[in-house]
Amino acid sequence: MGRQTVSELKPNKHQIRAKQTRDLLLNSAEIVFVRDGYLGAELGEIATLAGRSKGAIYGHFKSKEDLYFALLEERISKYRTRAEAMLVGCKSQEQISRALRDHFFSAVKNDKAWCRLLLEFKLFAVRNHPAKKRLQKIHKSLYFKEHLKYLPDVWASLGQRKLDSRSALGAQVALASMAAIVPALILEEEFAPAVLSNSKLKDVVTLLVETLLMS
Repeated sequence: MGRQTVSELKPNKHQIRAKQTRDLLLNSAEIVFVRDGYLGAELGEIATLAGRSKGAIYGHFKSKEDLYFALLEERISKYRTRAEAMLVGCKSQEQISRALRDHFFSAVKNDKAWCRLLLEFKLFAVRNHPAKKRLQKIHKSLYFKEHLKYLPDVWASLGQRKLDSRSALGAQVALASMAAIVPALILEEEFAPAVLSNSKLKDVVTLLVETLLMS
């Protein structure tokens, strides 16, 4: 197979317009999903906000569920990139603990609306088998492959004992537990804001990180 020319690699006008439309739809979908929730979000509203027709949505996504998953995968990719960036350069257990604490606390502080949306969708998916299977597939990749493959080396590089299969399973469980607990804390804050203040939430996240991830 010969080399591709520059013109073949460069996207054409149609591809550029298609990407622009897709990006507009995703941006609008995020606004509507966060504002109205998954069940309350309407595709017509998303299309109107994006300045496109409802048919444009179906030109890029099969359904509202497909549109939501596209947003979710983008968000997970951002979380992973942020976590990796925080861990790179950590030279001690204390630095790793602080980096992981800041990573999870940033969700408490900055991503409350998204965490509530994710909780809502999980409850929907529990009763919707195709959505549940799709969400399980994403979680399997998140906790058992990409998100964990560098973590054993991080701990081992600090001179701690080599992580065996039992330890690796513990890390997976710890990360999955943190991903479940943090959105639950955010939801509980809605009903007990005087008890779960930002400072108290940070204390809780710090304790969880030290107990679940650094023990």
